[in-house]
Amino acid sequence: MPEASVIPGFLSIAPRIWEGSGRAEVVQHRLAGVAELPEISDWKRFCWFLPRAAAERQQLPMPESRLVGAPRLQVWLAQARLVQVEDGVAHRAIKAGEQAIFLAYHRVGGGGALELHQGATVRGFSCEDAALYAAAFGEEEDEEEGGYGHDVAALYDRILAVLSAGELSLYDVDLALMA
Repeated sequence: MPEASVIPGFLSIAPRIWEGSGRAEVVQHRLAGVAELPEISDWKRFCWFLPRAAAERQQLPMPESRLVGAPRLQVWLAQARLVQVEDGVAHRAIKAGEQAIFLAYHRVGGGGALELHQGATVRGFSCEDAALYAAAFGEEEDEEEGGYGHDVAALYDRILAVLSAGELSLYDVDLALMA
């Protein structure tokens, strides 16, 4: 499966192969060729994230700090603007006025949540895919066709970008999960 970065950190070709065939996806993003959209449609979990600056203010160790003998890996993982944290840490940070992101997906239920917490304000959603796609595209699920024909991770990525005024993406989530 060929995967060629055209301009690392700006533009890349990300072939998504299913059973040996599929279309190539052109990614234009600051983490193009560095990270991918996580396969959240296969998840049965939830995660909390803090922006890197918030994690530093909370005096949390950065994940790459454990990789003293791997400077290239440190640089690579430090590109993520998010740091994965436990839910208790996220709640303490929210109480301290920090921003936190909650991301969940449950493949069996066919839905999830994406919430940006800032103090007492929570923006985002928690719903099944049918309600999300109806809101985003004005479409209901086509039972006979076997689904929506939309990439749920790409939609969550676009929503996170809107919620964070373009500062955050699921590419940052991918690096944070890897770290």
